[in-house]
Amino acid sequence: MLGEQSASLTSLRKLPRLVLLDVLRIVALLQVSIFHQNARLLSSGYLAVLTFFVLSAYLLFRAYIWRRYASYLDLSLRQPERKISYQECDESLGTRLHIFAKQMAKLYLPFVSLVFILTLVLFIFYPAYLAKQAATLRASLLGINNFQQLIQGKSYFRGAGFLAVFTHIWALSVEWQYYVLLFFIFIPLYQKLAKWKFRRICLILAALSQALLWVVALLPSLQERAYFASFCRSMPFFSGLFLASILTVQEYRLKRLLYSYIYSHDQRYYEQAKTCFNFSPLVARLICIISGVLLIALPYVKLNLKQFYIWQSLLYNVALVAFIVATMNLEMYANLQAVSKQMVQIDSSSRATWRMQYGPILAKLTVFSYHFYLWHFPIQAILAKASANLTWPVWLFDFVSLALSTLVSYASYRLTSAWQKNIKQVYLKVASLLLAVILLLLPYESLGKAKQAELDAIADKITNYEQQAHITVSVGESSVPKISATKSKFSNAQIDPAKLPLTDNVKSEEDRQYLAQFEQKMLTIMQNDPSLEFNLMDFENLRLNKYTILGDSIGIFLSFFVSYYLPNAELDVKSVRRMVEAANVYEQAKADGKLGDAVIALFGTNGIIQVEEVEALYKLAQADKKPLFLATVVLPWIDQETENNNLLKKFVSEHADCYLIDWHKYAKGNYTYFEADSIHPSAAGCELYMHLICKSLVEATFKH
Repeated sequence: MLGEQSASLTSLRKLPRLVLLDVLRIVALLQVSIFHQNARLLSSGYLAVLTFFVLSAYLLFRAYIWRRYASYLDLSLRQPERKISYQECDESLGTRLHIFAKQMAKLYLPFVSLVFILTLVLFIFYPAYLAKQAATLRASLLGINNFQQLIQGKSYFRGAGFLAVFTHIWALSVEWQYYVLLFFIFIPLYQKLAKWKFRRICLILAALSQALLWVVALLPSLQERAYFASFCRSMPFFSGLFLASILTVQEYRLKRLLYSYIYSHDQRYYEQAKTCFNFSPLVARLICIISGVLLIALPYVKLNLKQFYIWQSLLYNVALVAFIVATMNLEMYANLQAVSKQMVQIDSSSRATWRMQYGPILAKLTVFSYHFYLWHFPIQAILAKASANLTWPVWLFDFVSLALSTLVSYASYRLTSAWQKNIKQVYLKVASLLLAVILLLLPYESLGKAKQAELDAIADKITNYEQQAHITVSVGESSVPKISATKSKFSNAQIDPAKLPLTDNVKSEEDRQYLAQFEQKMLTIMQNDPSLEFNLMDFENLRLNKYTILGDSIGIFLSFFVSYYLPNAELDVKSVRRMVEAANVYEQAKADGKLGDAVIALFGTNGIIQVEEVEALYKLAQADKKPLFLATVVLPWIDQETENNNLLKKFVSEHADCYLIDWHKYAKGNYTYFEADSIHPSAAGCELYMHLICKSLVEATFKH
């Protein structure tokens, strides 16, 4: 009898692995990676990070409750004459610290290895970007990456072209923060409170978190920053705790009743075991299928952040909860079915056999997918930067980046697995911490000081140009627009000003000199491509018209050049703007009386463009009978660049009174046209860009 009790206790101590939840985690990691690869393929793939938070809370808390019950049974078996309380089975602070460190070590070793290798790569090839990413790197090592990006006002959805190789670590930092909350706040709370009180607290906190998201949804200025806030994203965490506190108790109660039935053959235990379920097997399978379809389909739904905060994240979280509940019910029904067939071991059902065959494979795939999640985004970012001046098909870029990510991730997985197998855990923990401390203390700012000036110059230009967006310099008695800050004057003109005729717009020698310089510059640009030619006098008839230029930091770089080419243009440009804001910017310009004869929109470098966003801007321009000019973009991210440009070209071809400024066609592949970030135009690039704008204005006027 004692041997049977020992066998029962040994089996109860085993925490069965839930293979369906492994599949769910793998799918979620793949969805996030696809979103990083090409956001248009999976426009809401960032939803999948909620899966990490729910599963981490549920599985870790489930393991704790299971250990608590196992300790209770152990004490009951050792001291059958004494009544044991569950408080005696509570884990001490030292035990929780040990388990916390063990859990963190599994995640931290691959992560700190990633940071070390990325630091070397950036130091060798892109030291300026290493200095730029120093604060984010240190915050990532400390597990506060999300708060650092939140405080600095960064966006997960803007400026993807920069080498921000640690942006995706925000989700990992949030998960680590939830680990701290679980082990050192909520487990002690669970030990002190009655179960119903603990569950009520979890529900209240989950509701408060969702309410906070709804408040954020109503405040556009906070929507993107709040994306990084763990206190805004904690509903999945509290949902996981709530589920574990209920389902694990049911799971354990079922096993105890079934073991009692096996050893006593008392039918009452079997009848009581039937009451442990929330749904019938058919309903559980149906819920599992429906929730699984929702979890796969929702990331494909194109929504803005407001809609994400209001209902998309809530629906996704509900689907996660339903999937976990249904999975646990199916798992428990498998145990009941095994007993009903009079099997000796509860875990010897066909479901358990399937788990034994495929469980280890799924466990390895889960670990590998974590490595892939770590490496994919940085490799894609570095590859995009390295090939910024190349023109190659999207499919080839995707294939190369995915292949490199897979190879490097597999190497990382095999290497860390070998370390964990052959080296004592305590040595690995100490080595990880020492490496993290060294990486924290490295003087990244001085390492990249030699090249930092290039990026500082870009930042300074954006700051200064935003403050002085339109400058006209008076020369002699005539107000002749000149480029002042860039000093890019056409001093080597070879065109004879005397040969230019006097017209209504050419009334003085100063105007003649300006036109001579302008035509000389036009001829210089045309030497590279004759298709850039347009009639100078046709342009002169349009030059003094009023135009409205709306855009992002590309427009900021053009601001001083605009005053030379189009002296009466009105600019409304601001860094990190996206096309989704274009309609509001247009309406504000109209309210301020800044609308000109045509609207030039320079958007697309800060995220994926949706056709609805362009349509909204176009309808406003059409209502005011203003022709709309859209400019293609050049980005290191070939997927985003190609998708945005294809959309803009298609839109222009399908809509009347809408024209294209094909910056990408003439600038891509020529590094002299770009600043160090391969996004913003250099002085030569600005001159070409303005030339293209002028050419489009002339062609559109005659076409119209």
